[in-house]
Amino acid sequence: MIESRKKTFAKLGYSHMDTAEIVVHLNKILATHSVFQQKLKRFHWNVTGQDFFDLHELFERMYSRAAKEIDATAERIRLFAQKPLASFNDYLKHSEIKEGKDESTAFEMTKIVLEDIRVLLECMEEGIQAAQEVGDNGTEYMLKEQIYYLEKDHWMLTSWVKQLV
Repeated sequence: MIESRKKTFAKLGYSHMDTAEIVVHLNKILATHSVFQQKLKRFHWNVTGQDFFDLHELFERMYSRAAKEIDATAERIRLFAQKPLASFNDYLKHSEIKEGKDESTAFEMTKIVLEDIRVLLECMEEGIQAAQEVGDNGTEYMLKEQIYYLEKDHWMLTSWVKQLV
């Protein structure tokens, strides 16, 4: 390893300054993802109509995966010796996704989920850029893996919405 590329942080090789911006982005992702997950639960519980079974199952799969991704994000913040946001009040303050109101149709719910995925993807892309600036491959990998599944969900929901238009 070239001496000029050596990192100084004892455990991972990142200084507090290196990780400060990453942690800000990860907390924003954590908050946004948490609000998104809760919205998915609400939609899962309240979806009705002829598409009930498909969307009920899809929303459950999405919020279950989101729970794992939220945990991974919080643990990544802890890995940097920082504390993740942990209250719903904090999530609502820092989230790029708003809680919203109850929607009545499966179509409206799906359109909202599509928009929320787009917002969450933007937050994740910003986190990746911050990680790349300091060579944080772990955070970059974690976020890219999450993006992969969100993009697939977006594609599937977009296809479903198009059949109704």
